[in-house]
Amino acid sequence: MRTLGALIPTTDAAPKTAATAGVALLHRGGFVRSPSSRSPTWLPLGNLVLANIETIVREELAVIAAHEISGGKCWTSTSMADEAAVLLRSCQLSAKSLPISVFQLAGERLTARVVAFDRADKWAAATAARLEAAVRGVLARSGVVPTAADAPGPARVLWVADERGASEVCLDPESGYAATPDVAIRAVANVDHDRTGEDPSSVLTPNVRTVSDVAAELGVATTSIIKSIVAVADGTPVLACVAGDRQLSLPLLKDALGAFEVRLADDTEVASHAGCEPGFVGPIDSRIPVIADLELRGASGLVCGAGEQDTHLRGVELERDAAVEKWGVISVAKPGDCAEGSGDPFAWLRVAILGSVGGGSQRPARAAKLAIADASGEATPLATTAEIDLAGVLLAVAERFAGPGGIAWPVAVAPFEASISVMKTTDAACAKAGESLYRDLSDLGISVLLDNRASRAVTKTRDAELIGAPVRVAIGPRSMREDSVEIRARVTDDALSCKLGESAAVIARLLAETHKKERSAWT
Repeated sequence: MRTLGALIPTTDAAPKTAATAGVALLHRGGFVRSPSSRSPTWLPLGNLVLANIETIVREELAVIAAHEISGGKCWTSTSMADEAAVLLRSCQLSAKSLPISVFQLAGERLTARVVAFDRADKWAAATAARLEAAVRGVLARSGVVPTAADAPGPARVLWVADERGASEVCLDPESGYAATPDVAIRAVANVDHDRTGEDPSSVLTPNVRTVSDVAAELGVATTSIIKSIVAVADGTPVLACVAGDRQLSLPLLKDALGAFEVRLADDTEVASHAGCEPGFVGPIDSRIPVIADLELRGASGLVCGAGEQDTHLRGVELERDAAVEKWGVISVAKPGDCAEGSGDPFAWLRVAILGSVGGGSQRPARAAKLAIADASGEATPLATTAEIDLAGVLLAVAERFAGPGGIAWPVAVAPFEASISVMKTTDAACAKAGESLYRDLSDLGISVLLDNRASRAVTKTRDAELIGAPVRVAIGPRSMREDSVEIRARVTDDALSCKLGESAAVIARLLAETHKKERSAWT
Protein backbone atom coordinates (compact mmCIF):
# COMPACT_ATOMS: atom_id res chain seq x y z
CA MET A 1 0.00 0.00 0.00
CA ARG A 2 1.10 3.57 -0.72
CA THR A 3 0.15 6.36 1.67
CA LEU A 4 -0.61 8.79 -1.13
CA GLY A 5 -4.38 8.52 -1.53
CA ALA A 6 -4.79 6.09 1.38
CA LEU A 7 -7.15 6.70 4.32
CA ILE A 8 -4.63 6.92 7.17
CA PRO A 9 -5.69 9.99 9.20
CA THR A 10 -2.82 10.31 11.70
CA THR A 11 -3.08 13.13 14.24
CA ASP A 12 -0.87 14.85 16.82
CA ALA A 13 -3.41 14.59 19.62
CA ALA A 14 -5.95 12.03 20.80
CA PRO A 15 -9.52 12.90 21.90
CA LYS A 16 -10.14 13.55 25.59
CA THR A 17 -12.29 10.42 25.71
CA ALA A 18 -9.23 8.24 25.02
CA ALA A 19 -8.74 6.96 28.57
CA THR A 20 -5.64 4.81 28.03
CA ALA A 21 -2.36 4.96 26.16
CA GLY A 22 -3.32 2.23 23.72
CA VAL A 23 -6.66 3.79 22.82
CA ALA A 24 -5.01 7.18 22.33
CA LEU A 25 -2.38 5.74 20.00
CA LEU A 26 -4.97 3.82 17.98
CA HIS A 27 -6.76 7.11 17.34
CA ARG A 28 -3.58 9.07 16.63
CA GLY A 29 -2.26 6.36 14.29
CA GLY A 30 -5.42 6.38 12.18
CA PHE A 31 -6.58 2.89 13.15
CA VAL A 32 -9.94 3.79 14.62
CA ARG A 33 -12.48 6.48 15.37
CA SER A 34 -14.75 6.55 18.45
CA PRO A 35 -12.23 4.21 20.15
CA SER A 36 -13.83 4.50 23.60
CA SER A 37 -17.28 3.34 22.51
CA ARG A 38 -18.51 -0.23 22.70
CA SER A 39 -18.62 -0.33 18.87
CA PRO A 40 -15.66 1.69 17.53
CA THR A 41 -15.36 2.49 13.83
CA TRP A 42 -12.39 0.62 12.41
CA LEU A 43 -10.51 2.39 9.64
CA PRO A 44 -8.36 0.57 7.02
CA LEU A 45 -5.32 0.17 9.31
CA GLY A 46 -7.50 -1.23 12.09
CA ASN A 47 -9.12 -3.61 9.63
CA LEU A 48 -5.69 -4.87 8.56
CA VAL A 49 -4.86 -5.74 12.18
CA LEU A 50 -8.26 -7.41 12.62
CA ALA A 51 -7.72 -9.38 9.41
CA ASN A 52 -4.40 -10.68 10.76
CA ILE A 53 -6.03 -11.73 14.03
CA GLU A 54 -8.79 -13.36 11.97
CA THR A 55 -6.14 -15.38 10.10
CA ILE A 56 -4.68 -16.56 13.39
CA VAL A 57 -8.17 -17.57 14.56
CA ARG A 58 -8.75 -19.66 11.45
CA GLU A 59 -5.33 -21.32 11.74
CA GLU A 60 -5.77 -22.21 15.41
CA LEU A 61 -9.29 -23.53 14.86
CA ALA A 62 -8.03 -25.58 11.91
CA VAL A 63 -5.73 -27.36 14.38
CA ILE A 64 -8.81 -28.70 16.20
CA ALA A 65 -10.54 -29.41 12.85
CA ALA A 66 -13.24 -26.76 13.31
CA HIS A 67 -15.22 -25.96 10.16
CA GLU A 68 -16.17 -22.40 9.27
CA ILE A 69 -19.81 -21.53 8.62
CA SER A 70 -20.64 -18.31 6.79
CA GLY A 71 -23.79 -16.60 5.61
CA GLY A 72 -27.19 -17.32 7.03
CA LYS A 73 -28.20 -16.13 10.49
CA CYS A 74 -25.61 -14.35 12.62
CA TRP A 75 -24.99 -16.38 15.78
CA THR A 76 -25.05 -14.73 19.20
CA SER A 77 -23.59 -15.82 22.52
CA THR A 78 -26.94 -17.24 23.59
CA SER A 79 -28.08 -18.71 20.27
CA MET A 80 -24.89 -20.17 18.81
CA ALA A 81 -25.24 -23.68 20.21
CA ASP A 82 -28.89 -23.89 19.15
CA GLU A 83 -28.13 -22.58 15.65
CA ALA A 84 -25.26 -25.04 15.24
CA ALA A 85 -27.41 -27.95 16.42
CA VAL A 86 -30.15 -27.12 13.92
CA LEU A 87 -27.57 -26.84 11.14
CA LEU A 88 -25.91 -30.16 11.95
CA ARG A 89 -29.26 -31.93 12.20
CA SER A 90 -29.86 -30.99 8.57
CA CYS A 91 -26.52 -32.58 7.67
CA GLN A 92 -27.62 -36.06 8.88
CA LEU A 93 -24.41 -36.93 10.72
CA SER A 94 -23.40 -40.34 11.99
CA ALA A 95 -21.47 -41.29 15.12
CA LYS A 96 -18.31 -41.44 13.02
CA SER A 97 -18.62 -37.69 12.50
CA LEU A 98 -18.01 -37.00 16.19
CA PRO A 99 -16.34 -34.99 17.49
CA ILE A 100 -17.28 -32.17 15.14
CA SER A 101 -16.74 -28.43 15.59
CA VAL A 102 -18.15 -25.50 13.63
CA PHE A 103 -17.50 -21.78 13.97
CA GLN A 104 -18.68 -18.44 12.65
CA LEU A 105 -16.93 -15.06 12.47
CA ALA A 106 -19.49 -12.30 12.78
CA GLY A 107 -20.88 -9.47 14.87
CA GLU A 108 -20.21 -5.78 15.41
CA ARG A 109 -16.99 -6.48 17.33
CA LEU A 110 -16.07 -9.40 15.04
CA THR A 111 -16.39 -12.35 17.37
CA ALA A 112 -15.42 -15.95 16.64
CA ARG A 113 -18.06 -18.31 18.03
CA VAL A 114 -17.24 -22.01 18.13
CA VAL A 115 -19.52 -24.95 18.95
CA ALA A 116 -18.09 -28.45 19.41
CA PHE A 117 -20.31 -31.53 19.56
CA ASP A 118 -19.09 -34.76 21.10
CA ARG A 119 -20.35 -37.80 22.95
CA ALA A 120 -21.73 -36.89 26.37
CA ASP A 121 -19.30 -39.02 28.33
CA LYS A 122 -15.61 -39.03 29.19
CA TRP A 123 -14.78 -36.97 26.08
CA ALA A 124 -16.55 -33.86 27.40
CA ALA A 125 -13.54 -32.64 29.41
CA ALA A 126 -11.23 -33.29 26.48
CA THR A 127 -13.47 -31.23 24.18
CA ALA A 128 -13.42 -28.27 26.57
CA ALA A 129 -9.63 -28.55 26.93
CA ARG A 130 -9.22 -28.64 23.15
CA LEU A 131 -11.30 -25.48 22.75
CA GLU A 132 -9.44 -23.67 25.53
CA ALA A 133 -6.12 -24.57 23.91
CA ALA A 134 -7.33 -23.04 20.63
CA VAL A 135 -8.46 -19.84 22.36
CA ARG A 136 -5.18 -19.57 24.25
CA GLY A 137 -3.29 -20.18 21.01
CA VAL A 138 -5.04 -17.24 19.33
CA LEU A 139 -4.29 -14.92 22.23
CA ALA A 140 -0.66 -16.01 22.57
CA ARG A 141 0.10 -15.66 18.86
CA SER A 142 -1.51 -12.22 18.88
CA GLY A 143 0.76 -11.13 21.72
CA VAL A 144 -1.68 -11.29 24.65
CA VAL A 145 -0.94 -13.14 27.89
CA PRO A 146 -4.34 -13.68 29.60
CA THR A 147 -5.34 -14.95 33.03
CA ALA A 148 -8.01 -17.63 33.42
CA ALA A 149 -11.03 -17.37 35.71
CA ASP A 150 -14.00 -19.62 36.45
CA ALA A 151 -17.31 -18.45 34.99
CA PRO A 152 -20.94 -19.66 34.65
CA GLY A 153 -21.48 -22.92 32.94
CA PRO A 154 -19.23 -24.23 34.48
CA ALA A 155 -16.95 -22.33 32.14
CA ARG A 156 -13.65 -20.51 31.88
CA VAL A 157 -12.95 -16.96 30.79
CA LEU A 158 -9.60 -15.57 29.68
CA TRP A 159 -9.08 -11.96 30.65
CA VAL A 160 -6.64 -9.09 30.95
CA ALA A 161 -6.83 -6.24 33.44
CA ASP A 162 -8.50 -3.20 31.86
CA GLU A 163 -9.83 -0.25 33.84
CA ARG A 164 -12.33 0.36 31.02
CA GLY A 165 -13.38 -3.29 30.90
CA ALA A 166 -17.04 -4.25 30.97
CA SER A 167 -16.55 -7.18 33.37
CA GLU A 168 -15.21 -7.89 36.85
CA VAL A 169 -13.40 -10.83 38.39
CA CYS A 170 -12.75 -11.75 42.01
CA LEU A 171 -9.12 -12.66 42.59
CA ASP A 172 -7.69 -14.36 45.68
CA PRO A 173 -4.18 -12.89 45.97
CA GLU A 174 -2.99 -15.81 48.07
CA SER A 175 -3.94 -18.75 45.88
CA GLY A 176 -4.36 -17.00 42.51
CA TYR A 177 -7.92 -18.36 42.23
CA ALA A 178 -10.08 -16.12 40.02
CA ALA A 179 -13.73 -16.22 39.03
CA THR A 180 -16.50 -13.99 37.86
CA PRO A 181 -18.63 -12.84 40.83
CA ASP A 182 -21.66 -14.95 39.86
CA VAL A 183 -19.75 -18.21 40.31
CA ALA A 184 -16.99 -17.29 42.77
CA ILE A 185 -16.46 -20.00 45.40
CA ARG A 186 -16.37 -18.00 48.59
CA ALA A 187 -16.20 -18.62 52.30
CA VAL A 188 -19.46 -18.26 54.24
CA ALA A 189 -19.02 -16.68 57.66
CA ASN A 190 -20.47 -18.46 60.64
CA VAL A 191 -23.58 -16.53 61.65
CA ASP A 192 -23.61 -15.57 65.34
CA HIS A 193 -26.91 -13.81 66.03
CA ASP A 194 -28.64 -13.32 69.34
CA ARG A 195 -31.69 -15.54 69.47
CA THR A 196 -34.52 -13.15 70.29
CA GLY A 197 -37.09 -15.91 70.63
CA GLU A 198 -39.73 -13.68 69.09
CA ASP A 199 -42.19 -15.21 66.69
CA PRO A 200 -42.82 -13.73 63.27
CA SER A 201 -45.32 -10.89 63.27
CA SER A 202 -47.03 -9.36 60.28
CA VAL A 203 -46.90 -5.70 59.32
CA LEU A 204 -48.82 -3.91 56.61
CA THR A 205 -46.60 -2.54 53.83
CA PRO A 206 -48.93 -1.30 51.09
CA ASN A 207 -47.15 -0.97 47.75
CA VAL A 208 -43.76 -1.41 49.43
CA ARG A 209 -42.08 -3.99 47.22
CA THR A 210 -38.35 -3.40 46.76
CA VAL A 211 -35.65 -4.24 49.28
CA SER A 212 -34.63 -0.61 49.67
CA ASP A 213 -38.24 0.53 50.18
CA VAL A 214 -38.91 -2.19 52.77
CA ALA A 215 -35.72 -1.30 54.64
CA ALA A 216 -36.71 2.37 54.74
CA GLU A 217 -40.31 1.64 55.71
CA LEU A 218 -39.43 -0.71 58.59
CA GLY A 219 -36.17 0.91 59.65
CA VAL A 220 -33.99 -2.18 59.13
CA ALA A 221 -30.77 -2.87 57.24
CA THR A 222 -30.99 -4.49 53.83
CA THR A 223 -28.85 -7.33 55.24
CA SER A 224 -31.78 -8.18 57.56
CA ILE A 225 -34.21 -8.66 54.69
CA ILE A 226 -34.80 -12.00 52.98
CA LYS A 227 -35.10 -11.59 49.23
CA SER A 228 -37.44 -14.35 47.97
CA ILE A 229 -37.15 -15.09 44.25
CA VAL A 230 -39.27 -17.55 42.28
CA ALA A 231 -37.27 -19.53 39.72
CA VAL A 232 -38.13 -22.42 37.42
CA ALA A 233 -35.72 -25.38 37.42
CA ASP A 234 -36.34 -27.95 34.68
CA GLY A 235 -39.99 -26.90 34.63
CA THR A 236 -40.44 -27.05 38.42
CA PRO A 237 -40.90 -23.84 40.44
CA VAL A 238 -38.59 -23.22 43.42
CA LEU A 239 -38.23 -20.35 45.86
CA ALA A 240 -34.64 -19.11 46.24
CA CYS A 241 -33.84 -16.99 49.30
CA VAL A 242 -30.83 -14.69 49.62
CA ALA A 243 -29.98 -11.71 51.84
CA GLY A 244 -31.36 -8.37 50.74
CA ASP A 245 -27.94 -6.98 49.89
CA ARG A 246 -27.15 -9.96 47.65
CA GLN A 247 -28.04 -10.96 44.10
CA LEU A 248 -29.20 -14.46 43.23
CA SER A 249 -26.74 -16.39 41.07
CA LEU A 250 -28.59 -18.55 38.56
CA PRO A 251 -25.44 -20.60 37.75
CA LEU A 252 -24.89 -21.42 41.46
CA LEU A 253 -28.59 -22.14 41.92
CA LYS A 254 -28.48 -24.48 38.95
CA ASP A 255 -25.49 -26.32 40.41
CA ALA A 256 -27.06 -26.52 43.87
CA LEU A 257 -30.23 -28.05 42.44
CA GLY A 258 -28.41 -30.28 39.96
CA ALA A 259 -30.77 -28.88 37.33
CA PHE A 260 -30.46 -28.92 33.58
CA GLU A 261 -31.90 -25.45 33.04
CA VAL A 262 -32.83 -22.66 35.47
CA ARG A 263 -34.55 -19.36 34.73
CA LEU A 264 -36.39 -16.64 36.62
CA ALA A 265 -40.17 -16.88 36.69
CA ASP A 266 -42.17 -14.11 35.06
CA ASP A 267 -44.75 -12.09 37.02
CA THR A 268 -47.63 -14.33 35.95
CA GLU A 269 -45.76 -17.45 37.08
CA VAL A 270 -44.84 -15.79 40.39
CA ALA A 271 -48.49 -15.02 41.13
CA SER A 272 -49.51 -18.55 40.16
CA HIS A 273 -46.83 -20.41 42.13
CA ALA A 274 -46.47 -18.12 45.17
CA GLY A 275 -50.04 -16.87 45.48
CA CYS A 276 -49.14 -13.17 45.51
CA GLU A 277 -47.47 -10.48 43.45
CA PRO A 278 -43.67 -10.02 43.33
CA GLY A 279 -42.42 -8.02 46.32
CA PHE A 280 -44.52 -9.84 48.90
CA VAL A 281 -43.40 -13.45 48.27
CA GLY A 282 -41.96 -15.20 51.33
CA PRO A 283 -40.58 -18.60 52.41
CA ILE A 284 -42.86 -19.28 55.40
CA ASP A 285 -45.62 -21.76 54.48
CA SER A 286 -44.38 -21.59 50.89
CA ARG A 287 -46.33 -23.54 48.30
CA ILE A 288 -43.13 -24.42 46.46
CA PRO A 289 -39.79 -25.93 47.59
CA VAL A 290 -37.42 -23.47 49.30
CA ILE A 291 -33.65 -23.31 48.78
CA ALA A 292 -31.76 -20.76 50.86
CA ASP A 293 -28.34 -19.15 50.81
CA LEU A 294 -26.04 -20.47 53.55
CA GLU A 295 -25.46 -16.93 54.72
CA LEU A 296 -29.04 -16.88 56.09
CA ARG A 297 -28.67 -20.04 58.15
CA GLY A 298 -28.84 -19.22 61.87
CA ALA A 299 -29.77 -15.57 61.31
CA SER A 300 -32.70 -14.21 63.33
CA GLY A 301 -34.74 -11.03 63.49
CA LEU A 302 -35.15 -11.01 59.71
CA VAL A 303 -37.85 -9.51 57.49
CA CYS A 304 -39.50 -11.28 54.56
CA GLY A 305 -42.62 -11.20 52.46
CA ALA A 306 -45.67 -12.71 54.13
CA GLY A 307 -47.00 -14.41 51.02
CA GLU A 308 -49.94 -11.98 51.17
CA GLN A 309 -50.52 -8.79 49.25
CA ASP A 310 -49.12 -5.62 50.93
CA THR A 311 -47.78 -7.56 53.93
CA HIS A 312 -44.36 -8.45 55.35
CA LEU A 313 -43.21 -10.46 58.37
CA ARG A 314 -40.77 -9.33 61.08
CA GLY A 315 -38.85 -11.44 63.61
CA VAL A 316 -38.19 -14.25 61.13
CA GLU A 317 -35.61 -16.96 61.73
CA LEU A 318 -35.45 -18.82 58.45
CA GLU A 319 -34.02 -22.07 59.80
CA ARG A 320 -36.75 -22.21 62.48
CA ASP A 321 -39.76 -20.80 60.67
CA ALA A 322 -39.52 -22.13 57.10
CA ALA A 323 -39.26 -25.61 55.62
CA VAL A 324 -35.98 -25.11 53.80
CA GLU A 325 -35.29 -28.17 51.65
CA LYS A 326 -31.73 -27.24 50.72
CA TRP A 327 -29.00 -24.85 51.87
CA GLY A 328 -26.15 -23.74 49.66
CA VAL A 329 -24.13 -20.80 48.36
CA ILE A 330 -26.49 -19.43 45.70
CA SER A 331 -25.69 -15.71 45.74
CA VAL A 332 -23.28 -13.51 43.80
CA ALA A 333 -20.04 -12.50 45.54
CA LYS A 334 -19.66 -8.89 46.67
CA PRO A 335 -16.75 -6.74 47.90
CA GLY A 336 -15.51 -7.89 51.29
CA ASP A 337 -16.13 -11.59 50.60
CA CYS A 338 -13.22 -13.98 51.05
CA ALA A 339 -12.18 -16.92 48.93
CA GLU A 340 -12.95 -20.34 50.38
CA GLY A 341 -10.04 -21.38 52.60
CA SER A 342 -8.58 -17.88 52.68
CA GLY A 343 -8.81 -15.17 55.30
CA ASP A 344 -8.15 -12.36 52.88
CA PRO A 345 -10.92 -10.60 50.92
CA PHE A 346 -11.10 -10.99 47.17
CA ALA A 347 -9.33 -8.36 45.10
CA TRP A 348 -11.86 -6.94 42.63
CA LEU A 349 -10.50 -6.24 39.20
CA ARG A 350 -12.08 -4.49 36.23
CA VAL A 351 -11.19 -6.65 33.23
CA ALA A 352 -11.71 -7.19 29.52
CA ILE A 353 -12.77 -10.75 28.74
CA LEU A 354 -11.09 -11.75 25.47
CA GLY A 355 -12.15 -15.38 25.22
CA SER A 356 -14.28 -17.96 26.96
CA VAL A 357 -15.03 -21.67 26.98
CA GLY A 358 -18.49 -22.71 28.13
CA GLY A 359 -19.56 -25.80 29.99
CA GLY A 360 -21.02 -28.68 28.00
CA SER A 361 -24.77 -29.09 27.61
CA GLN A 362 -27.10 -31.51 25.84
CA ARG A 363 -29.94 -28.97 25.77
CA PRO A 364 -29.18 -27.54 22.27
CA ALA A 365 -29.11 -30.99 20.69
CA ARG A 366 -32.30 -32.03 22.49
CA ALA A 367 -34.09 -28.87 21.43
CA ALA A 368 -33.04 -29.40 17.81
CA LYS A 369 -33.78 -33.15 17.98
CA LEU A 370 -30.17 -33.80 17.00
CA ALA A 371 -29.54 -37.46 17.78
CA ILE A 372 -26.50 -39.35 16.48
CA ALA A 373 -26.91 -43.07 15.94
CA ASP A 374 -24.14 -45.45 17.01
CA ALA A 375 -23.86 -49.15 17.82
CA SER A 376 -25.69 -48.70 21.15
CA GLY A 377 -28.53 -46.71 19.62
CA GLU A 378 -29.27 -43.01 19.31
CA ALA A 379 -27.41 -40.62 21.60
CA THR A 380 -27.76 -36.89 22.21
CA PRO A 381 -24.39 -35.19 21.73
CA LEU A 382 -22.96 -32.66 24.15
CA ALA A 383 -22.40 -29.09 22.89
CA THR A 384 -19.42 -27.12 24.22
CA THR A 385 -18.97 -23.50 23.18
CA ALA A 386 -16.11 -21.01 22.92
CA GLU A 387 -15.85 -17.35 21.97
CA ILE A 388 -13.01 -15.03 20.98
CA ASP A 389 -13.51 -11.25 20.86
CA LEU A 390 -11.21 -10.15 18.02
CA ALA A 391 -11.74 -6.43 18.63
CA GLY A 392 -11.00 -7.00 22.32
CA VAL A 393 -7.79 -8.82 21.38
CA LEU A 394 -6.73 -5.88 19.20
CA LEU A 395 -7.36 -3.41 22.04
CA ALA A 396 -5.45 -5.61 24.51
CA VAL A 397 -2.47 -5.85 22.14
CA ALA A 398 -2.52 -2.06 21.70
CA GLU A 399 -2.43 -1.54 25.48
CA ARG A 400 0.36 -4.03 26.03
CA PHE A 401 2.64 -2.65 23.33
CA ALA A 402 1.85 1.06 23.62
CA GLY A 403 5.03 3.13 23.60
CA PRO A 404 5.90 6.83 23.72
CA GLY A 405 5.50 7.35 19.98
CA GLY A 406 3.27 4.51 18.85
CA ILE A 407 2.28 0.86 19.21
CA ALA A 408 5.08 -1.67 18.69
CA TRP A 409 2.85 -4.20 16.93
CA PRO A 410 3.95 -7.85 17.03
CA VAL A 411 4.84 -9.17 13.58
CA ALA A 412 1.86 -11.54 13.48
CA VAL A 413 -0.77 -8.81 13.80
CA ALA A 414 0.98 -5.65 12.53
CA PRO A 415 -0.90 -3.77 9.80
CA PHE A 416 2.35 -3.86 7.79
CA GLU A 417 5.50 -5.82 8.45
CA ALA A 418 7.65 -2.99 7.10
CA SER A 419 7.24 0.67 6.28
CA ILE A 420 9.35 2.71 3.87
CA SER A 421 9.59 6.48 4.26
CA VAL A 422 10.89 8.34 1.22
CA MET A 423 12.09 11.48 2.98
CA LYS A 424 12.28 13.62 -0.20
CA THR A 425 9.93 12.50 -2.95
CA THR A 426 11.18 15.25 -5.28
CA ASP A 427 14.60 13.59 -5.30
CA ALA A 428 14.53 11.17 -8.25
CA ALA A 429 17.07 8.79 -6.68
CA CYS A 430 15.11 8.56 -3.40
CA ALA A 431 11.79 8.02 -5.17
CA LYS A 432 13.26 5.32 -7.41
CA ALA A 433 14.93 3.55 -4.48
CA GLY A 434 11.64 3.57 -2.52
CA GLU A 435 9.73 2.00 -5.39
CA SER A 436 12.48 -0.57 -5.96
CA LEU A 437 12.56 -1.70 -2.33
CA TYR A 438 8.76 -1.70 -2.21
CA ARG A 439 8.66 -4.16 -5.14
CA ASP A 440 11.45 -6.34 -3.71
CA LEU A 441 9.70 -6.69 -0.33
CA SER A 442 6.33 -7.33 -1.97
CA ASP A 443 7.92 -10.06 -4.10
CA LEU A 444 9.14 -11.70 -0.87
CA GLY A 445 5.56 -11.75 0.46
CA ILE A 446 6.25 -9.01 3.03
CA SER A 447 3.41 -6.56 3.63
CA VAL A 448 4.80 -3.06 3.22
CA LEU A 449 3.64 0.55 3.40
CA LEU A 450 5.38 3.05 1.15
CA ASP A 451 5.13 6.66 2.34
CA ASN A 452 5.38 8.57 -0.95
CA ARG A 453 3.67 11.77 0.23
CA ALA A 454 5.23 15.15 -0.35
CA SER A 455 5.38 15.77 3.39
CA ARG A 456 8.12 16.92 5.74
CA ALA A 457 10.60 14.32 6.98
CA VAL A 458 9.59 14.93 10.59
CA THR A 459 5.94 14.19 9.74
CA LYS A 460 6.89 10.95 7.98
CA THR A 461 9.03 9.85 10.91
CA ARG A 462 6.20 10.58 13.35
CA ASP A 463 3.64 8.71 11.25
CA ALA A 464 5.92 5.70 10.81
CA GLU A 465 6.20 5.45 14.61
CA LEU A 466 2.44 5.84 15.07
CA ILE A 467 1.67 3.12 12.51
CA GLY A 468 4.19 0.86 14.24
CA ALA A 469 5.45 -1.56 11.57
CA PRO A 470 8.02 -3.95 13.13
CA VAL A 471 10.67 -2.73 10.66
CA ARG A 472 10.97 0.88 9.47
CA VAL A 473 13.09 2.03 6.56
CA ALA A 474 14.14 5.62 5.85
CA ILE A 475 15.45 6.65 2.41
CA GLY A 476 16.89 10.14 2.09
CA PRO A 477 19.31 12.06 -0.17
CA ARG A 478 22.20 11.63 2.27
CA SER A 479 21.92 7.84 2.39
CA MET A 480 21.36 7.64 -1.36
CA ARG A 481 24.72 9.23 -1.97
CA GLU A 482 26.15 6.00 -0.62
CA ASP A 483 23.44 3.85 -2.25
CA SER A 484 22.27 2.78 1.21
CA VAL A 485 19.15 2.93 3.41
CA GLU A 486 18.58 3.21 7.17
CA ILE A 487 16.70 0.31 8.80
CA ARG A 488 15.23 0.29 12.32
CA ALA A 489 13.75 -2.69 14.15
CA ARG A 490 10.64 -1.33 15.93
CA VAL A 491 11.11 -3.31 19.16
CA THR A 492 14.73 -2.34 19.83
CA ASP A 493 14.78 0.90 17.79
CA ASP A 494 18.37 0.06 16.83
CA ALA A 495 19.39 1.59 13.49
CA LEU A 496 21.59 -0.02 10.88
CA SER A 497 22.70 1.07 7.44
CA CYS A 498 22.96 -1.31 4.51
CA LYS A 499 23.20 -1.21 0.74
CA LEU A 500 19.92 -0.81 -1.10
CA GLY A 501 20.44 -4.05 -3.03
CA GLU A 502 20.87 -6.01 0.23
CA SER A 503 18.13 -4.28 2.22
CA ALA A 504 15.23 -6.59 1.28
CA ALA A 505 17.14 -9.65 2.51
CA VAL A 506 18.16 -7.84 5.70
CA ILE A 507 14.57 -6.82 6.41
CA ALA A 508 13.31 -10.34 5.79
CA ARG A 509 15.90 -11.69 8.23
CA LEU A 510 15.02 -9.11 10.90
CA LEU A 511 11.32 -9.95 10.59
CA ALA A 512 11.95 -13.69 10.83
CA GLU A 513 14.16 -13.26 13.90
CA THR A 514 11.67 -10.93 15.59
CA HIS A 515 8.72 -13.21 14.86
CA LYS A 516 10.61 -16.24 16.21
CA LYS A 517 11.50 -14.42 19.43
CA GLU A 518 7.92 -13.25 19.89
CA ARG A 519 6.45 -16.72 19.45
CA SER A 520 9.03 -18.24 21.76
CA ALA A 521 8.34 -15.67 24.47
CA TRP A 522 4.54 -15.91 24.34
CA THR A 523 4.04 -19.64 23.85
